[in-house]
Amino acid sequence: MAGRTRENPRYEIVSMRVSDDEREALQYWMERQQASISDLLRAATEAAGFFTKEGK
Repeated sequence: MAGRTRENPRYEIVSMRVSDDEREALQYWMERQQASISDLLRAATEAAGFFTKEGK
């Protein structure tokens, strides 16, 4: 959203390669959850505990 400032802006981009099957699975969950790939991956990494104080 142009012109809107965020409280916690995200500046880093992380990319990864996935197989066709993995991409199809991501697409399925994106549609089911009405979420972006970024939202799904953030939720997955948070659920796995990657963003805890110990893992930071």
